[in-house]
Amino acid sequence: MYSLQYSQNLEQKLFPWWIHRESINTLKSLSHRNDSKGIVICIGNGHTRLALVASEALQLIGNKLPIEVMFSTSNDLSPSNQRLLALRFPEIQLVDLSRIFNDSYLKLRGWEIKPFSVLASRFQHVLLMDADVLFLEKPTLLFENDLYLRTGSLFFYDRPVLLQNVRQWIRSLSIHQTGTIPRRTQESGVVLIDKGRVLLGLLSTCKLNEHEQRERATYKYLHGDKDHMMGNLNLRQNRFH
Repeated sequence: MYSLQYSQNLEQKLFPWWIHRESINTLKSLSHRNDSKGIVICIGNGHTRLALVASEALQLIGNKLPIEVMFSTSNDLSPSNQRLLALRFPEIQLVDLSRIFNDSYLKLRGWEIKPFSVLASRFQHVLLMDADVLFLEKPTLLFENDLYLRTGSLFFYDRPVLLQNVRQWIRSLSIHQTGTIPRRTQESGVVLIDKGRVLLGLLSTCKLNEHEQRERATYKYLHGDKDHMMGNLNLRQNRFH
């Protein structure tokens, strides 16, 4: 009983923005959920048309994975755009993150929404994709990738190279001071995460994307959402590919 109470108190101190856990009593329970798989797309008003096209494209290739569309407050995605998506794709679940996380604390209005959307998703295995991504094959095939099965995460490299000072900053956050920091940046249009295996890395990413933290430090080194997830898995000594 003491252990459970201690865990809950620690969660409240570390993650004060998590205001609605529903049936989740502790963060530890997130790593023991079912084997569900699904797609998460984060959008704002400016991405509504892109999301419609992406959803249509997924239907055309026979995608069977359930889809969640994430946003934060009706200012981020207006009621009219919510209705447009719901009418065209009633099977898609719309999730307002301000009902789960304290929006006045986090102020999720851009790239920073991505790790929080993965955390809030009902899926254990999350395929996070941008609204402008178009798949030519069924995305479920990515969950069968050997590297994903081995490590619990899958990333794609972008073209730019991480600057030395950025790599040093990422390394400075690690208490282990071991391992290698990737030299190339992460492409964030498609990311796969198994929350049951890399939860601590995901939580670290969310922590670095809190409003005060990202404005004070994180975004001085990293461009938006790029490299956050991969860097934090490295800090937690999670294997990733």
